[in-house]
Amino acid sequence: MFADLAKAIFRQEGSMNADGSWNTAALGFRLNNPGNLNYAGQPGATSVTLWDPVAKANVTYAQFDTLENGVAATERQLSLDAGRGLTLAQRLSTWATGNRAAYIANVSSWLGVDPNTPLYELASSPAGPSAPAGLPTLAWPAGDAEAQTGGDPPLDLIYAALALGAVSLAYIAFS
Repeated sequence: MFADLAKAIFRQEGSMNADGSWNTAALGFRLNNPGNLNYAGQPGATSVTLWDPVAKANVTYAQFDTLENGVAATERQLSLDAGRGLTLAQRLSTWATGNRAAYIANVSSWLGVDPNTPLYELASSPAGPSAPAGLPTLAWPAGDAEAQTGGDPPLDLIYAALALGAVSLAYIAFS
């Protein structure tokens, strides 16, 4: 969904070379975490605490079992941030640990977009007919009588999605 943005982040993080090949010496590659995500209990991840010379502090990174899962985790994080209404610059300013201005300038330049572009506009496929591109939509379980009669989805589904950060109140779309 956010493949191009994720690749630009991987490049800026040093996990990917400009030609799109992996930098196998990079920490992000070795941890199967090319976006260098901090550990936050992501599915399939374990925590690894290492000294970060740029941040000048110990950082607890996520280590994924496969590179594909690490890529998917980065794309999921970007999707969550899109649902929060963040722009590219807002998201990258907290991702970067060094020169934030250079980080934002590089990634936005490689993507050919303005840094103030909302993240949801950078998703490569729309999530639903009434949601901005890249944002998840809510669907209620098949067989729910209220749903089949055109009623509202169960509130517990909405609350669960909001609690997980899967959707933003501004972008809940019912299909």
